[in-house]
Amino acid sequence: MTKRFRLPTLLLILLAATLGACGKSTTHSAPAAHPPVTTPASSPFVCHPKQPPEMGECIRQEIEAHGVKPEHPKFGELAPALRGHTQGIDISRYQPHPAFRELYREGIRFVIVQAADNAHASNPFFASQVQGAHEAGMQVGVYIFAEGDSSTAQADTLIAVAASERRRITLGAYVDAEVASAYPRACGIVSVLVHHFWIVGVYGSPGTYRGGACGVSWPAEWSFSLASPLPGFSFASMKLRQWCGTCVVSGVGEVDRDEDLGALALSHVRPKPKPKPRTHAQERAYLAELDRLLGAHTKANPHGHNCQHPPYRHAYPSAAFNHACAVWAGEARVAAKRLR
Repeated sequence: MTKRFRLPTLLLILLAATLGACGKSTTHSAPAAHPPVTTPASSPFVCHPKQPPEMGECIRQEIEAHGVKPEHPKFGELAPALRGHTQGIDISRYQPHPAFRELYREGIRFVIVQAADNAHASNPFFASQVQGAHEAGMQVGVYIFAEGDSSTAQADTLIAVAASERRRITLGAYVDAEVASAYPRACGIVSVLVHHFWIVGVYGSPGTYRGGACGVSWPAEWSFSLASPLPGFSFASMKLRQWCGTCVVSGVGEVDRDEDLGALALSHVRPKPKPKPRTHAQERAYLAELDRLLGAHTKANPHGHNCQHPPYRHAYPSAAFNHACAVWAGEARVAAKRLR
């Protein structure tokens, strides 16, 4: 009896082992998914920005925390990979009076000016900086160094500071998300700013806030020739890149350097103004006109075609009849619903 079942038992054991191995092999052979680009990465260090803070402080501290001392390249030291992109700078109260006309002659075509930090107006030179850059022929954007206060309060502060120079601000508004308390606030600030600026984005870095979750991306990666897209950033969302935070530029001194990756093109594409909603009287008149068109259309059909009852079929082929019914009857239903 024991001998009779020994071989089948052994075969069953071998079969179970084989199936188990196949299951493991199947699990490990599945292709690994790409990491999502919309998830902010946790910063591996704690940033201690000066007060008031300025853009790039935490990026510099992050680099130095890894034992790397940032270089101080001068203006003319552009790698070939950067020469094809329009160049710009970002400034704050710590660069109070840049020589904008000299910068323009040197090839700087846009400036992004800090307007506030957290919920505080922190740049007493904001208006003069925006005006000076605009008069020199540059595109101008604004940014806020975001922290832990209410998203709405921070957005409102930026909007209020920028209001007096709004017509000169053509390159949009940006949220500087460098400290951990800013990460959960960034998209909330963006959601308010989009109602006031055509271009809205978030500044971060592959080691801190990766961006991509809302607005356009403005990544900071201090490298002369790093390929795009940067780690954690989608190519489509990247519209600017800060490639140096310790560059020396004549007329300014040490300053952040940026390259355009599509923001300047966006600044020339304005959305069409939305039509004003019709008044109640206009809506009633519009609905009456639609009823007249539908009635005339039905009478004109010798085969008794009725547009009010889809699928709008009639005895002789006419795409125009079908199209008219679909459009007018649909519009009439919408108009009637608005009136109700």
